[in-house]
Amino acid sequence: MEKLEKIEMRNIVPIAAMISAGKSKLLNVILNVNFLESKSGIGTKFVNILRYNPKIEQPQFYHLKLKAEKGKYIFYKDNEYKIIQGEKNIIEENIAINKELADKKKINYDDIFYITEINSIGFLKDPNYMLTHDLCDIPGLSEYQEQKNDSKPENKEIENQANENLEEMLKKGEEFGLVYKPKEEKTEEFMKNINKEEDDIFYDMNIDEESTYITEIYKRIKDHIDGAIIVLSIENYNFTQNIEIIAKLHKIIEKKLKNFLIILNKIDLSTNQQLDIESCKGILFNAFPRFKTFNLNMNTFIPISAIQVQNELLLEKKFFSFNLLLFL
Repeated sequence: MEKLEKIEMRNIVPIAAMISAGKSKLLNVILNVNFLESKSGIGTKFVNILRYNPKIEQPQFYHLKLKAEKGKYIFYKDNEYKIIQGEKNIIEENIAINKELADKKKINYDDIFYITEINSIGFLKDPNYMLTHDLCDIPGLSEYQEQKNDSKPENKEIENQANENLEEMLKKGEEFGLVYKPKEEKTEEFMKNINKEEDDIFYDMNIDEESTYITEIYKRIKDHIDGAIIVLSIENYNFTQNIEIIAKLHKIIEKKLKNFLIILNKIDLSTNQQLDIESCKGILFNAFPRFKTFNLNMNTFIPISAIQVQNELLLEKKFFSFNLLLFL
């Protein structure tokens, strides 16, 4: 007989991104931890709920079981799973789980949920918020391609298509600044579609028969979502998969996408940061011209480099410690 214990449910703030966008690295920086596996390519293969618990002496990690009850998913602590304690042991367990799941051809989505309890909130300033909200690290959502059949398009084709679209947009030169502003001119096509409840991309997607990371994970957490962080990368923000992820999120969770944090990560890799920032905004505005499925103006856009942020925070911490030592 299964030994299950219902856990306290808090609001969930998921981190949504394509693979290699740097989301696990970003979470490591935000929480000032080092036990979230982050590497190039496919890293995280399981759902990791990150919970602040000031009552514990050291971080702990354990498995969750999900049960569908009356149309909603209930989260239980799996008491048959050994609680892993300490950063070193958690790192080793994360690596082992990712390796095990990477070798599996079929995923049991109810069985890939884990929770990491931490006893400090790093550089975050609001402990009260973290007592009511859990951050949630989720597999790179572009991995849904791996769940499809062999007829899937190759990543290179998607990249080429996105790059062609970006190049065409950039050719507008001085007019580029107008790309991400709503057009005042009411064209015939605009007036015909103005009463649509969503943007075209929303209607073009059929997820009813889709069983993938993005659909299955968000079906299980959608009732608890309160905001989200969408991480784009300077290396692939122009990929159409990013737009598909945003549209699918809206379709799955059935809530207006507002008060989200949109992060353009790895900005340090850009050779023209301002151009990339405007280009990224332009792509988001162009993808949702009716501002129905997603409206960037209702969310917060921030370009950052997780590595640079980490270095600055560490420098600040070490500088404070150095000054403290001088005056002792």
